[in-house]
Amino acid sequence: VLQEEATTTTTTGPTERRTTTRHVDLGCGVGSVLLFVAWAAARAGLPYRGVGIEAQEDSAGLARRSIRWNGVSASLDVVGGDFRDDEKILQLDLEKDGFLLVTGTPPYFPVDAGAYSTSYGSLPSCDESAKARYEFRGGVDAYCRAAARLLRGRPQRGRFVCCEGGLPLNRDRVAEAARRSGLRILRSRLVVGRQGKPALFGVWVMMASSAASEQEEEVLPPLVVRDRHGQRTPEYVTLLRNMAMLNNSSAVTTPSSPRE
Repeated sequence: VLQEEATTTTTTGPTERRTTTRHVDLGCGVGSVLLFVAWAAARAGLPYRGVGIEAQEDSAGLARRSIRWNGVSASLDVVGGDFRDDEKILQLDLEKDGFLLVTGTPPYFPVDAGAYSTSYGSLPSCDESAKARYEFRGGVDAYCRAAARLLRGRPQRGRFVCCEGGLPLNRDRVAEAARRSGLRILRSRLVVGRQGKPALFGVWVMMASSAASEQEEEVLPPLVVRDRHGQRTPEYVTLLRNMAMLNNSSAVTTPSSPRE
């Protein structure tokens, strides 16, 4: 998404290039996605302003600390609160130029009504982990509704990037949530941890239905993290390097346990 924006602003003149790339991360947790996107925007030469919204105050506090430690407080902020609250969304949506990018990783599993038990195994003992994985504050539907509202200011270019696990259960839920929220899926990609294994999670790129063409969803080939021998694939190594998580001197392949 940022590469597309960089290409567009490079070809539309200096006035457009001064437009700030605004980004909001829904349920930002400890701020990892905010930091990655801020770094990618800087690498692409894009003026950038990002904000995360997080309901768990401990996580929000850790995100703020990471932002300060990395020296990017001028371009990043974290708002405490539940993004299902219309007032919180209104606070984020005050600027009329809207958001270019909304990101979110919804919890994976619904929680049974009236009990802290699920059909997918026991809850994590850590309260923060439990609320990140199970839908105590809404799931992909809530994320899509909030994203649709935040993208209204830039319907032609704004994008929602959603990362969702709990497959294959949630694959259809993502599509249905997008449709109900007035979003259209442009492309998607599954991520496979090891060749021959089921996908761990998927990534979907969406935009406002009113601005999208009628073209079919582009389904990209899965990203495979490790081959059958447990070695990192060349594509995954390239991804790590692009995210500054691997330096050029690191080995292209790293053997892991031979166990299947």
